[in-house]
Amino acid sequence: MGKTPTVSTVYPPAYVRLKEHEREAFLSQLGTFSPVERELFHSLCMGWRPEIHYGQFVELQSSRMKHVRPELESLVGKLYAHGYALFVFTLEENSLVQKYIVLTEQHDHRFCYYVVRNTIYEAAAERKSILPAASYFQEKGLVLPEEEIIPLEPDALLKEYLEEKIPPLHAVSISLDGKALIYLVPDGFTVLLNHCRSMVQLTMENTNVLAEFARFKGTSLAAVRSSLSSRSPLLWFDVVRSLVEYDEVMGENKRVYISPVVFLAARMLRIALENQIEETKRKKQEEEEKKNDFTAICEQVKEQYPEPISGETLSRLFSVLERKYGERFEEVKREFLEEYSTIKDPADLPPLIFIAKKYLHRDRFYGYALARFDFVARRLAEDYVDLMEEVLRTGNRAGHTAFLSPQQFEDDIRERVSHLDPFLAELLSRPRLLAEVIIYTLKDQEGARDVQRLKRVLERFFYPNTMRYLPLSRIFDLDMEILFERAFGRMGIFRQLWWYITGRYRTYKERFEGFTPRIVSLAAPAQEKSQLTIRSARSATVPPPLPARKGKSAVPTSRVIRQRPMGSQIKEKRAYSPREQERVWNEFAKALRESARQNK
Repeated sequence: MGKTPTVSTVYPPAYVRLKEHEREAFLSQLGTFSPVERELFHSLCMGWRPEIHYGQFVELQSSRMKHVRPELESLVGKLYAHGYALFVFTLEENSLVQKYIVLTEQHDHRFCYYVVRNTIYEAAAERKSILPAASYFQEKGLVLPEEEIIPLEPDALLKEYLEEKIPPLHAVSISLDGKALIYLVPDGFTVLLNHCRSMVQLTMENTNVLAEFARFKGTSLAAVRSSLSSRSPLLWFDVVRSLVEYDEVMGENKRVYISPVVFLAARMLRIALENQIEETKRKKQEEEEKKNDFTAICEQVKEQYPEPISGETLSRLFSVLERKYGERFEEVKREFLEEYSTIKDPADLPPLIFIAKKYLHRDRFYGYALARFDFVARRLAEDYVDLMEEVLRTGNRAGHTAFLSPQQFEDDIRERVSHLDPFLAELLSRPRLLAEVIIYTLKDQEGARDVQRLKRVLERFFYPNTMRYLPLSRIFDLDMEILFERAFGRMGIFRQLWWYITGRYRTYKERFEGFTPRIVSLAAPAQEKSQLTIRSARSATVPPPLPARKGKSAVPTSRVIRQRPMGSQIKEKRAYSPREQERVWNEFAKALRESARQNK
């Protein structure tokens, strides 16, 4: 509250640049000054700054001369009377503190600014029933030139307007319904309004005034007291509007005495609060319109683009708003990207998800991701069957390492995915994103309430009850035994027979057993688990598939653990209410996220 305003480029007054004997002549024109006052004046001029620190200056001069403080007070007081200098006060813990010495041109805009600012701070600190009105300064014999003060219309009396539009170190003036001309400064505006509020509250502490005011409003004393103790702009606007109305209606026939300056404070508050209320409404409407515009852009992306789009495409869609927002367009665009495509809370997905340098709507994300997983799985299966066939036919003369160990197989899969699909490559490095997308899709988008189903879908990609990815060979359904059988099936019938006779078939078969781990879903019913186990056992002895044409490979037709059909039924002991289902969902999601944090 007591912060000194930021000083813009300020040049020293003309008398500061004079030689010492010329400054002596300047002082003589103003009146009588003591030798110490003259020496202090020269020191101020030689050490001139836009704001000279009072304490530091006094400490420095005290080492050279005595009685610095009273002499300095006298010097600045004389210069102040002529409009050339003044002390600057700040509020520190609601106390007025003498902080700076300022030298100015005679009655220039800086002088007017600091005079008005000091008056506001002094009135607030000492709770004086005064306002920085033109009449107040005239009574003190100090006239502030109108050309140095910026006039404002009442509807411009807004904190934001004053801070953004008024040049630094300038005071402004506003007419209060033609009753008075009030001066104020941007950085003292809030202090002035709080002072006006205190003046009204202090007046209403008089029980006679409070009773008369309640009678005029047709309300109770308790209701008025409640409004006066509130911080609500609407309640206070009602109070001060009624107080102004009381002044205008009753005129000279008031039953109680209320100082005229209190009515001026009420008018000041009424104008400021009315502007604040209207500005709040305007901003709210603007925010709603902006939100609607942002939502419309997201819906357009959702409806027209089932696949990720580039930043250039999104900018082209957003450009339809350029005319509407004008100079603010780039700022609004940045706000859109910040609010609608930035993941601030992993559990709260934005409408547009930025991944692999592109944008994809969250409602499209899961479907697109599944399609990419399926496509890449087929492609990888084809590539690995071809590679396996080469290894079997040549005895691995090329020295391929993909099939040497499960870890090398995983590394090879990851490298191939990074080349095949940047989207999946990044998604595989962001497990929580996929988990949150699955939770969002099943719970919020599809409205599903079966937690077991959510677990089964998550276990398609993650270890049970975690956000840790399964091995890539499991995610992409790359069972090494099946890949071997398919590649083996491409070999000629006589070579296959020879491999059976020589035992090479069994050697390779035993070598690839266990390459791809089997993980039984904890969310599957007991019967389903046993069926999965049986399927896993049978998969090791499936007959070789028919040979594919040279250079091509068949698409995998089965998975070791298939995702359960969407309509699979699980018998329950009783039906749970929507509230109970919601609670279970939330508890499971919370536990899952907590597990993810612990595993980091």
